[in-house]
Amino acid sequence: MAVYTPLQGTEIDLSSQALVNQFTQLFGYYEDGVTEDGIYNYLRSSLLSLIETSGAASATARLGNPTVLDYAGFAYGGSTSGITPTRFYPDAPLVNRTRTSFITYNIMPFPPFPPTNTTFNITMSQQGLTASVSCQNRTGQLNATSDPPFKRLATPAEVFYGNEPSKSTYTALSFSSACGGETRISYSYLTNSNNTVIALPCPQNNTFTVIIDSQGRYQDMGTIVCSVSPQIQNMTSYYDWQYVYTEADLAYAPMNAPMNSTAFYWGLVEGIMYEQGPMRNAIGDMMESIYYYQIADEPLDYAVLWEAYIRGIVEFVGTVMKDIIASNDGPLKGQVPLDMIKSTNGTAITTTIGWQYKKLSSFTVLIPSTFFAIASILIVLFTQFRTRGVPVQHVAFDPSNPLALMAAASAGGMGNTFDGLTKEHVKQGQKNKVKLGQVGGKIGFVQVNTMSAA
Repeated sequence: MAVYTPLQGTEIDLSSQALVNQFTQLFGYYEDGVTEDGIYNYLRSSLLSLIETSGAASATARLGNPTVLDYAGFAYGGSTSGITPTRFYPDAPLVNRTRTSFITYNIMPFPPFPPTNTTFNITMSQQGLTASVSCQNRTGQLNATSDPPFKRLATPAEVFYGNEPSKSTYTALSFSSACGGETRISYSYLTNSNNTVIALPCPQNNTFTVIIDSQGRYQDMGTIVCSVSPQIQNMTSYYDWQYVYTEADLAYAPMNAPMNSTAFYWGLVEGIMYEQGPMRNAIGDMMESIYYYQIADEPLDYAVLWEAYIRGIVEFVGTVMKDIIASNDGPLKGQVPLDMIKSTNGTAITTTIGWQYKKLSSFTVLIPSTFFAIASILIVLFTQFRTRGVPVQHVAFDPSNPLALMAAASAGGMGNTFDGLTKEHVKQGQKNKVKLGQVGGKIGFVQVNTMSAA
């Protein structure tokens, strides 16, 4: 049987105006290079490699292949979808049920369950974060006068190691484009070859455009231009122990994320640069392997794969942002204002072996038997009322009277009146011969010994 128990919890609200107003401080990175303890420092830690893994998992899942992304003790199917993982605290004490504790607890007690043969799952309605991504392959179409303008740059570079006289010669590769009327130059990649994948973002408040240029062994990917709009989307999350699967709640339309897009494009660009080595780029290798090992009848092109890749990164960064803001080690030191928090709700589904008492079902089952009992009593009382005043020994029982039969049956007086029908009775009945005749002035059947005697 399945037992359903309602749950309640809290999470960071990315649509909160209070959070939007403080987002620059919470992110902790400024254009002049000054950084503070916040989302930026957390993302640029060891999470950089995990950021790229989230993009790879999303691109692989886009092909229909099963993928799992491990983060913070949970295994996400395909992507985090921007949700905060639910941390369930069964029967949490009232002192722990505060909005800033960010735990999920049951608001009704669990029924007693046997220690074995029990499975436990949770379904939650949560706020997620995703992105509307549109990519176009503009290979060979971009130049200094195109829209957007594009120019590749290459500069010789020498790297000295400490005080040693030896040095290494590299080439610093980058490209430039225009953003908001100004010329922007991408990060310079030091490489011994031109096997590079370079990204340059152009933010437009809460959206951004990114140009991804691939050269050398990755030239088949070409030059991709993507428009990205992070969006807040209600999600339905399914928890099977530590495994989490999410899907969009189509009853609610997505809304554009109101905060600026710094964290999202920064995670994308920094991650691609992090994976660039002197001879090759790990992101380029990964994207090529996904592309060439497709088994679909109609393979997806690189533009579609980059869309899924970028979407996965935006979703993962959304999850990380919520985690660090709520954390005691985050920029708010665990003191999250109530206007940055929203409630979540869900259901714990326990499948077990046993019985379950349901008041409505039990009451419904009793209705037919109660009705027949009352009807039987009324029939007996009515029959007794009609024969009132007549001594019992003088009361005639008329078997042709349905009311008398029903009264006798209801009162239990006909339990032994009629013998059961046996095979011997049937054989004897087949030997009897009858004819129509006068019986008490009426036509009826009369038993005769022989047909001729009739």
